[in-house]
Amino acid sequence: QKVSNKYFKENNSAKCILEWIATYFTKIEKIEDASSGYLYCEIIEKCHPGSINMKKLSNSVKLYNHIENNYKLLQEVRHF
Repeated sequence: QKVSNKYFKENNSAKCILEWIATYFTKIEKIEDASSGYLYCEIIEKCHPGSINMKKLSNSVKLYNHIENNYKLLQEVRHF
């Protein structure tokens, strides 16, 4: 999908990124919410369908073992 230029016309780059993410992926309130790894996995899965088992992911940013599991799944993706 082509990214619209309207997201890059504003001065607040973080706001632009959040709006773009909300348009195509999971809605997050602030950039730090992407730290769980879920969003990164979602982006890779969208670009390369079937590369990540989304059922094994957790969208929780509060439990370290869930975050660690998300990054392990992301590391298992070898081919981009």
